[in-house]
Amino acid sequence: MILGYIRCSTDDQVKGSTLQDQENVIRGYAMTQGVDRFGVQIYTDADVSAKIPLRERPEGAKLIAEVQAGDTIIASKMDRIFRSARDALEIADHCMAGKINLVLFDMGVQPVTGDGPSRMFFTMLAAFAEFERGRIRERLINGKEAKARNGGHTGGEAPYGYRIVGEGREAKLEINPQEQEIIEIVRAEIGPRFSNAAMMRKLNGQGLLNRSGKPFAAYQVQRIAERLTAQ
Repeated sequence: MILGYIRCSTDDQVKGSTLQDQENVIRGYAMTQGVDRFGVQIYTDADVSAKIPLRERPEGAKLIAEVQAGDTIIASKMDRIFRSARDALEIADHCMAGKINLVLFDMGVQPVTGDGPSRMFFTMLAAFAEFERGRIRERLINGKEAKARNGGHTGGEAPYGYRIVGEGREAKLEINPQEQEIIEIVRAEIGPRFSNAAMMRKLNGQGLLNRSGKPFAAYQVQRIAERLTAQ
């Protein structure tokens, strides 16, 4: 029996990576092995992040529970089925112990759980793949930090006192004079006897409005005060 595993996240779908493409690879492999469509079982995890280990995904867990000795598990690419080198090697060990073949099509048509060279090659690629994912994460973090230092906006709602100008990579933070005025009013009152409720009444009494154009609530004043005391 050939058990095919396919997965994509929401981001993958946006980028054009489809479940059907992965299934086509698996069924094509099955045909080269003389297995008809009745001998192929497809397990599909749609909208599931690669960060989740295979055993914790709905269909991934089902696949591991149902596979039997002599079966072949196949995925079109290593990153479709595994989240990390550790996850990959753990499942590979499970397959070897259970006499289950594991085929990762982007690495060839021979089981990576086969002879010594195949196993060594798989181990090296899994480790390099995890290393590269780590480097990508580092580059993203460094890029966001650099953008923030240069006044760029790295996502989410603008901090109170600022507004977002521009879109996408060109988005930057710009001082919001009206909100900065409110921040200075709150700053002047910060002290041992500061009261969120009293500050709220003062702002509302002056006709000042929050970002939504409504009177301030006490929790909104508290957030402004907490940012000021944290600086």
